Amino acid sequence: MGNVYFLGTSENLSDFITEMTTAYTLPAEETIRTFDYDEDLPSLPVPELEETIKRYLASVRPFAKNEEEYKKTEKIAIEFLNGEGKALQEKLLQHASRYKNWIEKWWEDYAYLTLREPLIPHYSMAGPHPRIPGFHYGPGQQLKMASVYCHQLVLLWLLLRKERLRPAMTADKKPLSMSQYRRLFNCSVVPGMMKDFIIAQFKTEKEGECPSHVVVVCRGHMFVFNSLTPEGHPLSPADWENQLTEVRQTADLLPPSDLPCLSCDNRTSWAENREYLMKLSPVNISNFSTLDSAMFVICLDDSTPMLASDVAQLLLCGDYSCRWADAALNIMFFSNGLSGGLCAHSPFDGIVSGSAMHFTYSALKESAGRNVNMTSQQLPKPQQLEFVVDSHIRSEIDRAMDDQQKEKDKFLISQEEFVTFGKKRIQNSRIHPDSFIQMALQLAYFRLHSRYAPCYETATTRTFYNGRTETVRACSEECVSWVKSMTDPQCNDTTRAKLLLKAIQKHNQLMVEARRGEGCDRHLMGLYCVAVENNLTVPQLFQDQLFKKSGGGGNFTLSTSLLGYSPIGGGVAPMCFDGYGVFYSILPERIIFTISVRKDCQETSSPRLFREISQALNNMIELLERQTVSKL
Repeated sequence: MGNVYFLGTSENLSDFITEMTTAYTLPAEETIRTFDYDEDLPSLPVPELEETIKRYLASVRPFAKNEEEYKKTEKIAIEFLNGEGKALQEKLLQHASRYKNWIEKWWEDYAYLTLREPLIPHYSMAGPHPRIPGFHYGPGQQLKMASVYCHQLVLLWLLLRKERLRPAMTADKKPLSMSQYRRLFNCSVVPGMMKDFIIAQFKTEKEGECPSHVVVVCRGHMFVFNSLTPEGHPLSPADWENQLTEVRQTADLLPPSDLPCLSCDNRTSWAENREYLMKLSPVNISNFSTLDSAMFVICLDDSTPMLASDVAQLLLCGDYSCRWADAALNIMFFSNGLSGGLCAHSPFDGIVSGSAMHFTYSALKESAGRNVNMTSQQLPKPQQLEFVVDSHIRSEIDRAMDDQQKEKDKFLISQEEFVTFGKKRIQNSRIHPDSFIQMALQLAYFRLHSRYAPCYETATTRTFYNGRTETVRACSEECVSWVKSMTDPQCNDTTRAKLLLKAIQKHNQLMVEARRGEGCDRHLMGLYCVAVENNLTVPQLFQDQLFKKSGGGGNFTLSTSLLGYSPIGGGVAPMCFDGYGVFYSILPERIIFTISVRKDCQETSSPRLFREISQALNNMIELLERQTVSKL
């Protein structure tokens, strides 16, 4: 099945990154199962309040316009520490004593489920699939590529069902939570009037039956069929192609429909229309049940993208009549065989969907050019999910489509490749590749916008029970000092190199702390939630200008994440109006960047930022290599 690479989380990050190579599938004699470690993982710790305030104050200093503004924030923070913060910390500790992961529900609710903007394009993860060597792309390849991809995805679903997917481990053999993989398949985010909710219906074999049907969207029409044969075996690629051909031919004979675009509407409006549809007919209730429980959704899109950037843009801002936004996993196949994934973010993080796509990519790459099982059999034909609609729903579809076009016009997402060097050359300088790129992002942003960027970088907390992420505030004081040196013509290369290494060391430290659950953002969020849920006055700390200017409250100008060390890329929309999403995959000889911006912001530009990132990367590697040579 090929190999998967899990990013090591060794706490000695002064060494270069350790990758742990391991087969996807557990050997038959292995007694450990996919989810065996999950219940025994330690509880997420609550940091000491004093340490959190120290980290917070260090993170806001780069954004204070002067010492007076910083001192004002420092005073507010110390008063919080010695006053109301103590009471909130006690309440948070009481809350944490009842839950193994004290942030879990708050994070889901307030970071995702209570947000009312449309899931697409605001909060969905979009990832173009890399072209697979040995496969042909072009006219007539859509169904062939969809068939082999979907066959492999069902094999992954079966591995999870049988608990034969190897549990992820850190480089030092600490197990990582696999709980998010339970939401990769058979999962939906159902709209609510005030808050959405997640329906997860995946079960392992020992837990019971699990829905095995898939839904296909084509020209706005939806069809359903089983991904397993009547005997319980996965459909062969030939079976898939026959079923998808039947869907395609049926849909092509029907007038186009736009009903799926309702799922891409404002979440409250969609909740109202979904409720209306369910009251309109029991047929609609049955259809929603089918959609909510589907293994995944396949979208046969008529567009013809030529580049990865085209795919990324179409995933987020393409034909919304060919998407089902509620599904945790949509897989898009375009008319020329290019494809990509579109995932809801609330059920799982990008590492989960990225691992699933890497599983599929690796298997198909290995099978390219070899004969695969192309035998087919007689199967029940796909059934169309026909909704009962009336004039009100038709008018709502028209209204939603108008609103959605306005939303789509606001966003741009592109994928770029930096091909001068990759992980190998960075590691030759004994530098952690992720920290190296984070420094480049700060230098690039400063050169482009003449200011420093509050930066959100994800760090995994999956060594804890149901762990997800913590924030690394990458724009540290050490980083700012180095950036200043790079823009100061009076500064020499020796000083610049020393400051760069110091900034990288600081970033390594911040990453280690965040992975231990010792960042400041989740802790501060917990204290804020305690105040709100106990009807207490929101502390001044959260209303201070520097709280927002440093990224607090979702105001990070750079929203970033390392996606791994494979060709799998992707990203999400920027966090704020004048911000960037910058997501990257580091390969041995190149780096893939996925950059998102708001098109309606006149200040930001993804092409200009990528040019500055490229320049920064070249400047940095040359700086370090010159210093190495000078010491020989």
